[in-house]
Amino acid sequence: MLTLVPPLAALMLVVAGVMFFTAAGDPNSISKAKSVLTSVVFGLVIVYGSWLIINSFFLVIGVNEWTGLDKGWFNYPCQ
Repeated sequence: MLTLVPPLAALMLVVAGVMFFTAAGDPNSISKAKSVLTSVVFGLVIVYGSWLIINSFFLVIGVNEWTGLDKGWFNYPCQ
C-alpha cells in the first residue's frame, strides 16, 4: 500500500492539474478538475486514515507478540 498509493495519487494530481490548465475558463471543465482534486484528497485521507486505525488496533491487541511479525503486520516476509 505504501508503495502503490503515493504514485497513483501523484498521477491523479497531475491529471487534475492538466484538466485545470486546459479548461480555458470553461466553468464545467474547471468544476471537473476540482472534483478530481477533491476526490484524490479524500481518497488519501480514507486510505491513510484506515491504515492508522487498523495499525493502532493491532498495536493495542499486540499482534506483533503472538504472530512473530516483529516489523509490523504490513511487512510480511515472503520466502
